Formats: sequence, C-alpha cells, structure tokens
Amino acid sequence: MPASAPFPPFAAPSPPPAAVRRPRDIPIPQRIRARRSRTWLPLSLGAIALAAAITASMVRRDGGTGGAGPSDEIPQAVPAAPPAPWEPLVQALPFYTLEAPGWDGQQGQAARRHSGGGREDTLTLGGTGSPLQFRLTVTRGVSEGVRPSFYVDLVRRAAEAGLAVDRSAPPALLATKFGIAEAAPATIGGLACLAVRFRHPDLAFRLHGWLCGSQAVTPDGDHLACLLDGLVLAGGSEDAAMKVLFTQADQWRTGSCAMVQWPSAPA
Repeated sequence: MPASAPFPPFAAPSPPPAAVRRPRDIPIPQRIRARRSRTWLPLSLGAIALAAAITASMVRRDGGTGGAGPSDEIPQAVPAAPPAPWEPLVQALPFYTLEAPGWDGQQGQAARRHSGGGREDTLTLGGTGSPLQFRLTVTRGVSEGVRPSFYVDLVRRAAEAGLAVDRSAPPALLATKFGIAEAAPATIGGLACLAVRFRHPDLAFRLHGWLCGSQAVTPDGDHLACLLDGLVLAGGSEDAAMKVLFTQADQWRTGSCAMVQWPSAPA
C-alpha cells in the first residue's frame, strides 16, 4: 500500500473579496468612511437639485433677465385708519331752531351725522363780544354708553368747541319743558357760564350746552330755562317720536321767559 501523501501545511483562510465582505469583516475606520460616503452622496444630490429648482424659479420670475422684476416686490400692508364717527352735514335741513323772544343777537347752526345713523345739531346764539353767548347741542339716535360725570362731559364738549373749562361746580337740578336737567356754574373760555345737560329716560335724545355772560350781564337759571323752552322743531325732521316729545313738552313750558330780559347786542 503506497504511503499516503502528507497533508499540506495548515493555512489560514484568505479573507473574502471586498465585494462580498460583510460589515463586521471591515475594520472600523473603513466602515466609518464607507458610511460617510453613502450619506454624503444623497445629501449632495439633494442640495444640487434644490439649488437648481431655486435658480429655475428665479429665472422664470425675472423673465430670464436675472434682475429684480416687479414680482419681486412684496406688497406692503397699509393699515387703514378707522372711519371717523362723525361726518359734517353740509347745507342740511335744520331739525331744530331756537325761539328767544327779545333776544337781539346772531344765530348759527351746524349739523353732523354719526356713523351709526344718529344726528347731532349744534345751535348758537350770540357771538364774540355779545352780552350773552349760548351754545346748545341736540343729539338724537346715538347711544351714549356709560354716562360720564357732568364735569367730564362738559370738558369734552367744550374741547370740541375749542374751549377750556377752568372750573365747574357740582350740578344742581333745573326744571325745563323736557323734564329735569342738570345745571352748574362753570368758567368756560374765561367766561362765567351756566352749563346744562339733559337726557331723556326713554329716547336717545340728549341736550348739552352752556350760556355764558359778560361784564354787562350774569346769566341765571331763568335765562337758561327760557332758552331751553325756546327749542322747537324746525320741520326738517320726520321723526315721529320727536314730534310727540316736542308737542308734549310745549305744554310744560316753565314760563321762565316772562321773568327775564335779554340784553341788546352791542352796536
């Protein structure tokens, strides 16, 4: 029997080809480099695609000129001012007038409409240099909200007329043909005055104003009540509730006009 050939010397198995090497067979530094290579490639491709898309969008928006076009301008929102609550009424038909027997002085009137639909009429008697100056504001159809104090209300009304209130006493009650009003002595624009306000309990009808005197005459409650008695409808309004109110009020005149004498305006 022939002698068997000796076994070949033992040799360690050769590593598998790189194409089939398993991750655990790859040394750690090589694995990290391979992993980074696989991560970098898709990120780079994505960044290139995004840059290309942005460039194409800018070219389309610029019309291919490469410059800034009108569409690059972002419209700026301009805050709109709130609408004014009052709008002057030019050449409006008068709703009210003042009848003051014996009053020798000029009369004036202005009106404005509220954005909510109400109206305010301002009537004046006398002017700068007159012995007496009367201003009355009649508000109809405007919600008052929280009613301010007499003094705050007077200061606001005087400011609208371009005047300042130097002082005002606490108000007292004053009988008028419309009902009980509030009246108080006040110094308005440097003149000694009587301020007044009235609010109807059921209707959106209010009166605000003042009667100012001069060195020639000092106004009192009778002067003020007489002027309020002389407030009548002028015919320009079709407000049925006002017609009823004034018809009833004319029956409750205080008779104050019989107790006052109006000074003559200076020549």
